[in-house]
Amino acid sequence: MPKDRPLRDEPVRQWRTGLQHTTVHHAEDGWFTWSLRAGSAAPPRPAPRLSSLDSWRALPGLAVARQDGSALSYRAPGSTSLAQAFLDGTGDGVLDAVERAGALLRTAHDAPVPAAARAWPSPAVIRLLHGTSPQFAPTRLHARMQAVLGRRRCERLRSWAAEPPSDGSDEVLLHGSATPRAVVVSGDSRCTLRIGADCVTGDRSWDLEWFLASLFELCAGTEPSIGLHTGTSYRQAHEALITGYGRELPATAGPVAVLGVLGHVHDFAAYVGWSDELDDYLRASAQLIDEAGAQIVSPA
Repeated sequence: MPKDRPLRDEPVRQWRTGLQHTTVHHAEDGWFTWSLRAGSAAPPRPAPRLSSLDSWRALPGLAVARQDGSALSYRAPGSTSLAQAFLDGTGDGVLDAVERAGALLRTAHDAPVPAAARAWPSPAVIRLLHGTSPQFAPTRLHARMQAVLGRRRCERLRSWAAEPPSDGSDEVLLHGSATPRAVVVSGDSRCTLRIGADCVTGDRSWDLEWFLASLFELCAGTEPSIGLHTGTSYRQAHEALITGYGRELPATAGPVAVLGVLGHVHDFAAYVGWSDELDDYLRASAQLIDEAGAQIVSPA
């Protein structure tokens, strides 16, 4: 076998944190299998109710999780996430993918809500609320949150996490952790949304806000795990997602986007490690809390 041809059982890509171990392998039909396993410091969590997701399995562009031993697996036509595409290059291609991601979220939300679905909060919000690791970093983070943000802001976060502001619209089945990392892009301009592990019910805007939080971090260069500006305009990325979704955000939107930012901070501290940069991140988050996420959901 030529040296430049990888073995089929060797991963094409892999990422490992204390929360999750992700591997991507070639499938025999030319597609890829994404496998996600709990990391060494992952908290106990209820098993996803995968049998209730049949309404999603027949929908184009959705890669619905399947149980594969101790892992959750997804089939997709690509091996690169939209988050990685942001880092690899910018321009119309990335923005087109963001727009397609918005359309896929709309497809998921418009499907029937199964009776067995869990209600909000999502696993990521539960981690932020309660902390889940005995490691030093998250304990330090929660202490720093109290010191930097103050009691009033922390109470506001807890209130939003328990019951985000709602516009009273129809309840949908949410992705639960919708970010550019959950979107798989391929060379033929297709996008696939990995979905099913964290789904809960709630307002459809809550998924959009969580996704916008990640876009805001990627475009502004504030995400601790990246620490650089990708060069993509956040206003354009915001517009692309909302255009793809085909529905404007309600006036109540914003608080869940703030939870998304702080949720990412918590998971970085808990499952990657403490960084002094997180203090700067918390100071920047104070304004986001004070304005209820307005600059994320309504960029100037």
